[in-house]
Amino acid sequence: MRSHIMKGLFFSGIILFSSYSSIAQDIYREFRNISVKEGLPHGSVNNIFQDYIGYTWIATDGGLAKFDSHKFTLYKQNPKESTSIRANQIFSIYEDNRKNLWIGTKTSLEHYNREYDNFTSYYFVNIHEDLVEKVPVLDMLQYSDSLYLIGTDGGGLYLFNPYKVKDKERYIQYKKNATQNDPLSVHRVSKIVIDKIGNIWLATLDAGVVKFDIRTGDFTQIAEKNILHKEVRSIMLMNDNQLLVGTYGDGLWIYNIITRELNKSPLFLEKYSKDLKRIFSLYSDNTSGHILIGTDGGGLIEYDPIYKNAYHYQHQGYNPYSISNNVVKTIFIDDENNLWTGHFFAGISFSARKNPFHNIRYNPALENSLSNSLVTSILRDDKENIWVGTDGGGLNILTKDGNLQNLITRNNPIVNQVSSKSILALHKAGDNSIWIGTYLDGIYVYSQKSGRVEKFGNTHSKMHQLTNDDIRCFFEDRNGRMWIGTNGGGINIFDPQTDEITVIKRDERNIENTLSLDWIRCIIADSYGFIWIGAAYGLNIYDPVNKKFTKYLHNQQDTSSLSDDFVYSVFEDSHKDLWVGTAYGLNKFIRAENKFISYTTENGLPDNIIYGINEDMEGNLWIITNNGLSKFNIKENSFSNFDADDGLLSNSFINGAIFKTVDNTIFLGSINGLTYFNPLEINYKIDEAPLEITDFKIFNQSVPIGKEYNNKVILSKSISNTNKIVISHKENVISFEYTALNFSNPNKIKYAYFLENFDKEWIVDENNMYSVTYTDLRPGDYIFRVKTINLANNVEKSIKITVTPPFYQTIWFKILAILLIVGIIYYWNHNRILKIQTQKEALERKMNEDSLKFEKEQMNLRNENLKTEMGYKNAQLTSYTLMMTHKNDIMKEIKSKLTAFASKINSETTDIVISDLIDAIDQEFKVEEDWERFEEHFNQIHKDFLIRLKEKYPDLSSTYLKLSAYLKMNLSSKEIASLMNISIRGVEKSRSRLRKKLDLSEEDNLIYFISNF
Repeated sequence: MRSHIMKGLFFSGIILFSSYSSIAQDIYREFRNISVKEGLPHGSVNNIFQDYIGYTWIATDGGLAKFDSHKFTLYKQNPKESTSIRANQIFSIYEDNRKNLWIGTKTSLEHYNREYDNFTSYYFVNIHEDLVEKVPVLDMLQYSDSLYLIGTDGGGLYLFNPYKVKDKERYIQYKKNATQNDPLSVHRVSKIVIDKIGNIWLATLDAGVVKFDIRTGDFTQIAEKNILHKEVRSIMLMNDNQLLVGTYGDGLWIYNIITRELNKSPLFLEKYSKDLKRIFSLYSDNTSGHILIGTDGGGLIEYDPIYKNAYHYQHQGYNPYSISNNVVKTIFIDDENNLWTGHFFAGISFSARKNPFHNIRYNPALENSLSNSLVTSILRDDKENIWVGTDGGGLNILTKDGNLQNLITRNNPIVNQVSSKSILALHKAGDNSIWIGTYLDGIYVYSQKSGRVEKFGNTHSKMHQLTNDDIRCFFEDRNGRMWIGTNGGGINIFDPQTDEITVIKRDERNIENTLSLDWIRCIIADSYGFIWIGAAYGLNIYDPVNKKFTKYLHNQQDTSSLSDDFVYSVFEDSHKDLWVGTAYGLNKFIRAENKFISYTTENGLPDNIIYGINEDMEGNLWIITNNGLSKFNIKENSFSNFDADDGLLSNSFINGAIFKTVDNTIFLGSINGLTYFNPLEINYKIDEAPLEITDFKIFNQSVPIGKEYNNKVILSKSISNTNKIVISHKENVISFEYTALNFSNPNKIKYAYFLENFDKEWIVDENNMYSVTYTDLRPGDYIFRVKTINLANNVEKSIKITVTPPFYQTIWFKILAILLIVGIIYYWNHNRILKIQTQKEALERKMNEDSLKFEKEQMNLRNENLKTEMGYKNAQLTSYTLMMTHKNDIMKEIKSKLTAFASKINSETTDIVISDLIDAIDQEFKVEEDWERFEEHFNQIHKDFLIRLKEKYPDLSSTYLKLSAYLKMNLSSKEIASLMNISIRGVEKSRSRLRKKLDLSEEDNLIYFISNF
């Protein structure tokens, strides 16, 4: 809720007219309007106040405004914000001794929290003691350290203590309802005053003026017969004993507190009575002692009780410097003695009272007005009248008593004799005659003694015939001759002794000893008798004794030459130094060296065109230029510049229109009128002004207070109460706004700013932007500093800024990054080592695998060989076994045949032989060597099968071991029977017994068991 005002606001050129008089002091003011266009929230202004910091607060019908001399900050009701002001219609503003600011609205009393730039609301009940219809707060006054008197419209008077916790304990309501016996009712209190002995006086809208006794709660109406039930909007203590009462409808009254008498005010003349009927506001200026009265329809009246005179300020549509309108609702004078008046639907009228420059302008609506705004020439006569020549309005005379006379329109002896309206030069001669130079109408010489006017001109008789009627300057030499500078006709020298005119012009035949040009702008004589002549081309020095000319012109190759060929003015100071004003700077002539020292805007001048020069009683030069007035302190070699912001009528002055009187008053002619001042009263520096940082922006957007911005709260307090700001690297385009709280001359204050760790040096705010923007701030810590640089007592403000880096630039991230990198390196190295170890182990494993594979291959090879060998051996064993079986079968067959043969042969010898053979065969079956060889050979082939079997089953006999071996060899029962020399049935029985010995169940397969054993 902010509104900005253009730079160089309406305070530029605030002017104060004060008549040319050392006795009667007029109190006329000129005003500038502050309206909605400049930033006010509403045109109806109800109250104006300046807080202890220096801000001006303005209560309007459309919101509250805080003004810092360049920008308005607006406060309006926002139903969505609990800490916003509760109503837009504001009636009163008050600051207590604790520097708390209180705002009275249509529905509440608001406490402004400066630290957080928000409000705390308090409500007061109406006469029916309910809060349904909240009452307006019209006035507030501190009664004690923690108690306040509150005047409301509809709720009576309250004694309020905001420091109580409970709502019911915060206030006591005082009201008076009318009864049948007592018609007095007090419900509407508009103003509260406490006199020196502690009496409380109330201005009411329903009971006139009432005295209130806080001890008893009683109301006593004063002068019932005179102002009973009168509407009184304002009362004011005039002194210890008198109360000034402003009624709405019956004018001003004075009440004597001691005698209790109420009388119509005798302060003002009858001519003001009509305008004083309806009084809105009263104000006492403690500095001047003036009393100011704001009326409804009658404008503003300012009364000076010392000189017993008054001035009536009313709105004049043709006068832009009059008050905004004639309804003056409130009056306020700030710490700089500036006058503020608030109007109904017309904003504020502002008048700066500290202006040391007194101005008279052209305004036909005013009685004391110049006849034309273009003031070209000035002089003072022997009667202390100031003659003012204008270009288009003829002559004006400002008398000692402050009366301004227009000689063209007034009945004056000069009027019928001086017809020219364009007066370009004025001069008072030694005989007190006034020489009047005109544009294209020659010269008029007015004799103050006889009142007669004599005219010189180009068309007159030869004796008084001029070479040109365009007169620009006069100079009277020590012989009483008048030197007349013309614009194109050179110099005409009039000798009153001979009544003759001598002409000095440029002689093309004798250029070395002649004028440089015939267009003359100024003529003076120095202390040595030389005549200095400034022309539109060159500076001429004339030696009247030797009748010789010396010319000075600009030489681009010589820096000690005249700075420009166009010479507007020449002046000799009290030290006999010569100063030359040109179209490009001021020049000081160094006689001993015959050269010039030049000064331009680079040295501090406001402009390079120098129209006129004069000296004050302290030896300072005052220089009028095309862009302001400058004071040159010769001792300090420094310039102090003044312009419309300081109260001058205009920044553009007229060639030669500068004049100093014997009492050290300097008069200046400008394109907008006449200005005069006493140089001793000019303080070119503002004493002091509070400096405030008023706003902080990110990307040109004001940062809210106590609210999230970019998902975080940046300003928890107002910027003026903030010492440090923390922003992220993404918010690196920031702006600061600042201003010194000065209202009479804000644009004259200069500033410099400096951002530590960013700027290399202080930067001057040359164009008074009152703000600075910084972009691309790198992460880090900064301190923004701003200061005033041209006040008598300069001040400085600072605030710390921290720009946080991105997460990858924070110290914690760097530590984590280092740890991560170390971890990665460690992890990588560890993995590398693990990989190497794994590779090594894999290599070793591969080598082992290769070795094992090789060994396995070798083993397999061995196994194969062994298997082959075992197979071979097994085959041999099998073959041997089969051979044994075959052998046994043969042996059995042989035995059978031998037995059969023996039975057929009856021979003893044969029987014996056969019997021996049969015994031999039986013996063969019993040979154990064959089994032992078989067993050894079998165990080799079948991995000690018989040994393991016997170890596990020690009860097995050799018969069962043989059976087991034959079964493992997968021999048939027939083959086993043959080998064991038993029948096949015997083999089956032996197998059955073997099963039992091996503890096999019926389900177990004997052959499978033996094969896998």
